[in-house]
Amino acid sequence: MPAEKAFVFDTNFIIQNHDLAEVVKKLHDTGFVVYVTQVAVSERIAQECIKQKGKYEKLTALQKDVADFASIKVTKSYEKIEKLYHVGMQKKYDELFGDHVIPLSTDAAMFQRVLDRSYMKTPPFIQGETDKGFKDSLMWLSILDYFKSNGEDEVVFVSDDRGFKESKEFLCDEFAQETGKKISINNNAYYRTITEVVPESPKKVLEKEVSVPDKEMLRRQIKEIFDQLCVVEMENYYGETYWEKTFKTSVLFDGEYMATVFERSEDVVKQHMFEQQLPASLLLNVDGRIQDGESQIPMNLIDQAIGLYTDIQEMYPSYLPQFYSAVAATLNQNFERFVCVDDELPF
Repeated sequence: MPAEKAFVFDTNFIIQNHDLAEVVKKLHDTGFVVYVTQVAVSERIAQECIKQKGKYEKLTALQKDVADFASIKVTKSYEKIEKLYHVGMQKKYDELFGDHVIPLSTDAAMFQRVLDRSYMKTPPFIQGETDKGFKDSLMWLSILDYFKSNGEDEVVFVSDDRGFKESKEFLCDEFAQETGKKISINNNAYYRTITEVVPESPKKVLEKEVSVPDKEMLRRQIKEIFDQLCVVEMENYYGETYWEKTFKTSVLFDGEYMATVFERSEDVVKQHMFEQQLPASLLLNVDGRIQDGESQIPMNLIDQAIGLYTDIQEMYPSYLPQFYSAVAATLNQNFERFVCVDDELPF
């Protein structure tokens, strides 16, 4: 029996859930047909190419600094690396999603449709924010066009972009009018709520705890708060938004490591209490595994994370090991290893 619902995600979902093969498997097991848009694929390829180009630019600057006593040999040109990423990453998406890569039309008619939405600030363009929403509009129109004559009768779309989140009602109505089908728009955390299986715990009274926590609420809070420690939303010169990692780790986190991080976290914040943002390494680095990204973590997000830890510590102390493990699992989305061959190219 064919699945009743389609599941489509935005680019920021891919960044937060880098093991897409596992994502697709879990969603298939839950009864979804999983799609990715070519807009998202092309954006991810561009993001990775920009990251690689930045490395070459740093190399050029370093060569100038050490020119008097050293020389740097480039063994592979950026043009070759860029081609590797374009071809290799596209191949990975095509192999995983097959004919469920939603195509993007690049003709003049599509450009005019996006331009018209920009003029009228039609969602997912955001009122009062110049032309922010160009990429989101391309993605939305490609989804509309596809499901007019293809796919399932009910669609789930997930994104953390404001252009989608703040205009759910308008976009859902437009989808129904254009396709005759139903779509729901949710944040990225929705994926966890439909794929995570929570085993039933034996009935017992927890020692001296006057209440049992709202586990679903805590799961959601942990995921949403610590996702924001991993990536921050940035805006380029053209007003287009993209997501940038605040750090990467060469070693996976575990519960024991996170216990150490939280035990010292309040002292770290006190030492920097009037700063607006902090490098991730100040908060998370215990043994040298953290490499800071280009962006830092806003202090208000760090306050939220420590506040949640303090609440659990005070109200539900016997749940602290589970809390540490859940936080570690969320932060592990920023685990990276050096990319050197086609099979290891990122999604």
